[in-house]
Amino acid sequence: MTALPADSVDVVITSPPYNLDIGYRSYRDDAPREAFLDWCEKWCAEVRRVLKPDGSFFLNVGAAPANPWFPHEVVLRLRERYRGAITVRLGLEMDYVEGLEDYLHTQAARHPWDYIIGSVHYLDPACKTYAWPRDYKGDIHALNARYFELMERMAGAGLVDIVAHFDLPKRTGIPTSPREDEPIARALAAVARAGICMEINTSGLRRPVKEIYPSPMILEMARERGIPICFGSDSHSPAEIAFAFDKALALARNAGYTTYVTLDRKSTRLN
Repeated sequence: MTALPADSVDVVITSPPYNLDIGYRSYRDDAPREAFLDWCEKWCAEVRRVLKPDGSFFLNVGAAPANPWFPHEVVLRLRERYRGAITVRLGLEMDYVEGLEDYLHTQAARHPWDYIIGSVHYLDPACKTYAWPRDYKGDIHALNARYFELMERMAGAGLVDIVAHFDLPKRTGIPTSPREDEPIARALAAVARAGICMEINTSGLRRPVKEIYPSPMILEMARERGIPICFGSDSHSPAEIAFAFDKALALARNAGYTTYVTLDRKSTRLN
């Protein structure tokens, strides 16, 4: 990077060594904690130098079960070091598990998150039953009702700022039906009471259902209840960042939305 001119790069995407004692051939991955954080500051200074004023920086940082919060220490160090120059936001996707609300509150309180996204991926406390089981042979309506019951409880638990992929079970390829209208309405009412945001998530277009989360009907119901929205692509690769946001924007407009919420929780008019 030192060979690049200043203010010359639009986007930086990097996945540096994680300091997890990985056996690299030419690099020792076991630096003392503070030394590694100092090193991160140094190369981030070069990122700051080469980025254009309106450039973007995407950083992937790994973790290990024995040290799960270390990536957040890296983010917090960089945020303080470059406050006012590079906007660094710290977000968390939290998996809601019924019965673990106190534990989740304790863990969430460990860092000053800019936002917490709440998800329901499992329907049981043991986390063995997916919300979208493949080749499901049981009662799909009972499965959906259980999912929306957990969404309702998550919204009421005061844990999250954003509700993710609201109708995730349709990932199986089977959309919700009128039989789920009542549990959907209860979940939406809980979201509205909590004053939290609903994500328009485009990743459903990459799944068999080929539909954004939530469905047009659910999004209209959310708008009628005054629930604010934000946008997400559930990206797991650089190519999926902001995936199909033009379609998400059109869906929001068709549902009657004229504003959305950014990550600093300011309302911004749709263009």
